Amino acid sequence: MDRYFIPESIEEDNLELPSAKQIERSSFSVPDFDVDEFLAGYHQYQTLEDIQDQLRTWTRSLEQELVDLINEDYGQFVGLGMSLAEGKPKVQDIKVEILGFQQEIKQVQKKLETSANETDSLIQEKAQLGEMEV
Repeated sequence: MDRYFIPESIEEDNLELPSAKQIERSSFSVPDFDVDEFLAGYHQYQTLEDIQDQLRTWTRSLEQELVDLINEDYGQFVGLGMSLAEGKPKVQDIKVEILGFQQEIKQVQKKLETSANETDSLIQEKAQLGEMEV
């Protein structure tokens, strides 16, 4: 008779020992990432040194991705800066045109005020003439 009793209901898959879990990128992508929960989940199957080695590998990988992204978009970034610099004279030209337009508006306002004053004077004169006739 066997010394150990293993029920038949246990499948063979459940008899395997757990293996070390590899850290995946999605582990860090969760919105409510919790360091303690993360370490507890991975430390169960491997040493802290192994986890530290995996995290260092991920750090190097992410740093390289960041450098690649910066290099990929660097040309566009520089081009944007240059296009902004080229736009400055255009903005100055528009500013000069707006200032000129403001001066024209002030001149038109003065002419309108003058015309309104002349019209008021003529209306008063007409009213006075109308009073004299009566």
